[in-house]
Amino acid sequence: MLDHHDLASSWGSEGLVYIPLEKYRRFSKFDASLLSPGGAVPAELPSVFTTRTDGPAKSFSLIEIKVGKEDASHLVTLGAAPHDNGLLFCLDMADGGVALLSLDDPAIERVNSSLLTFVEFLTHLKNFSDANTDRMDGARRITHLRRKLTKIDAHAFSDPESWWSIAFTQLEKRYSGPNHQNGQ
Repeated sequence: MLDHHDLASSWGSEGLVYIPLEKYRRFSKFDASLLSPGGAVPAELPSVFTTRTDGPAKSFSLIEIKVGKEDASHLVTLGAAPHDNGLLFCLDMADGGVALLSLDDPAIERVNSSLLTFVEFLTHLKNFSDANTDRMDGARRITHLRRKLTKIDAHAFSDPESWWSIAFTQLEKRYSGPNHQNGQ
C-alpha cells in the first residue's frame, strides 16, 4: 500500500500537488481510504498525466454532470493528458474512482477504481521510466509491471480498449521494437 513517504521518495516535495479535499467534502460519498495519502497527486508524468492544464477545466475544479432526471454526478478534475487538454482525469465524488472524461466527444471511461490506485499506477510508471534499462530488460520489466498493476487494480486492464491497456500496449511495443533505446 502506497504511503506519503513512498510518494515523497518518488516525486519529491515539488513533484506533488494536493487536492483541496475540504472544498469538496460535501460532494464526497466514498470512504476516505480510497484517496491517496493526504490527497496527493503527482504534478506530472510526461506523456501520461499533468495537472498543468490549459484547457477549459483547470485542475481541482468541480464538474457537474446531469443526465435527464437523475441526480447530478460530481467530478473533481485532477489533470489532463499532456497533449490533449480535452481528456480530463477526474475524481468521481460518488465512489472515489478515477475517470477519463473526453470533452471533444462527450464520453467517460473508468480508469482506476480509486484515487489511491491511480496515484500508485503513476508512481510505478515513474519508477519504471526513471530506471535506465536496455531493450530486453525493459520488455521484461514492463510485462512484470503490467502483472503487478493488474493485481492492484484489475479493472484498469479488464478491457483491451481501456486507457491503461492501450498505454501499456504502446509501452510494450516501444520496448520490443527495433528502434528501442532506453525507452525512447
